Amino acid sequence: MMRRIELHSLGTKDDSGPGVDWDELLDPGIERRVIETLLPGSQPTEVQVQAIRGKKLLTSRRNLLVSSTTNSGKTLLGYLALLRGIARGRRALLLEPLRAIAQEKHDELSVLTKTLKEELGKAISVEITTGDYRLNEETMQSAPPDGGELVAVSYTHLTLPTKR
Repeated sequence: MMRRIELHSLGTKDDSGPGVDWDELLDPGIERRVIETLLPGSQPTEVQVQAIRGKKLLTSRRNLLVSSTTNSGKTLLGYLALLRGIARGRRALLLEPLRAIAQEKHDELSVLTKTLKEELGKAISVEITTGDYRLNEETMQSAPPDGGELVAVSYTHLTLPTKR
C-alpha cells in the first residue's frame, strides 16, 4: 500500500529552506562525503529532510518511492541509498527509463565511486546493462564483487514473464 506524503512548497530562491543542515541530518561518513563532493555548501531540501529523517530512507529496510518536482533532490537521495547498500558489499540497481539516461548515470556514478574510493575503503564496480550492453559473464543471481556493485539498468531492457 502506498501512502502519499504532502510536502509544502519548496519556496523561492530567497527562501532559506527547511532550516536543517546536512550535519544535523546525516551521520559523518559516506553520505556526508557524497554531499561534500557533489553539492558543497548546499542545504537539504524539504523532500530530502522528509525522506531521510521522516521516512528513515538511510536507516530502514523499507522501500520508499519519492515523487517530487524537478530539482528537488530526488537523484541525490537515490545516490545516497545506492551507496549505502554498496558500502555493505551488496549489489544495487539503478533503474532508468531510457538507455541514454542509464548511460549518463553509469558515467556519473563511475566518477563518483572513484572519487569516494578512499572513503569507502574499496573499489566499487559500476556496470551497465541496457540491452545494448550486458554484464560480463555473470547474472544478477551471481554474488556481487567483494567491493559491491552498482548496476545501471534501463527498464525498457527488463522483460517480465508473460501469461500463456
